[in-house]
Order: sequence, then C-alpha cells, then structure tokens
Amino acid sequence: MKKIIISIVFEFVISQAQAQQVKHHFLLFWRSDCVGCHMAIPQLVKKAAECDTSKFTIMTISFDTDSVSYFSAIKQLKMEGFKNKYNFSQGYINNPLAKKYGVTKTPTLLYVDAQGKVLATMQEAYTKLSSLK
Repeated sequence: MKKIIISIVFEFVISQAQAQQVKHHFLLFWRSDCVGCHMAIPQLVKKAAECDTSKFTIMTISFDTDSVSYFSAIKQLKMEGFKNKYNFSQGYINNPLAKKYGVTKTPTLLYVDAQGKVLATMQEAYTKLSSLK
C-alpha cells in the first residue's frame, strides 16, 4: 500500500490503485460538540456526494476526547465515507496535526498535496472540492 504521509505522527493509508487515481486530498478538523461543525459537515457530505469520488479523498481529524460522542457524530453526520481518524488521549490542545497546520478552531478544511503541504484553506478548499465533478 502507498502511504500519503500527513505528518510523522499521523498517517492515512490509501491503496495503490486509489493512490494512482486520487490527486486531491482534503483534511477536515472537527469535534462532535462543535456547533459550526454540525452546520458545515452536512454541506461537505452533500458536496462530496455530488463529486467524482475517484478524484479525491477527505480525511478527518477529530479533536474529541470521548469515543461515544465521536462515533455517534460520525453516524449522525453521515461521515462514514470519509477516512476518519481520532486520538482520544490528545484532544485539541495536544494534537500534533493541529499544531503542524496552525488549526485554532473547528471546523477547519484544508486542501493539501500528497506531502501534506497546504494548497488552500476553508472556502477555497470547499470551492476546489466543488470543482471535482
């Protein structure tokens, strides 16, 4: 399997076949108790469903510290089609990815290259996703 390395501490694994096709990668930082997340994520899920899913992957990083709330929100927000990651022991402040990308609030959507370099943030990232039909 080919790995797209987003950080030394945190990796997302995609298959060799998917790695050949997927050229667009999005990172979504969120929390299950974030009101803004509950407003933005359904729009992101809807937009992703309208696009050609072979062209992109959405990887989510949760700042939740409670597994029950996390898994409940994944189901409620219909995020099962995303690559979802969490580390309940780190929460928000100690999360190395939050530090690496300077994330200070949720939701935060980033468009990154295969090496994890930020190409666009928030609205520009959403616009990029919208163009992948």
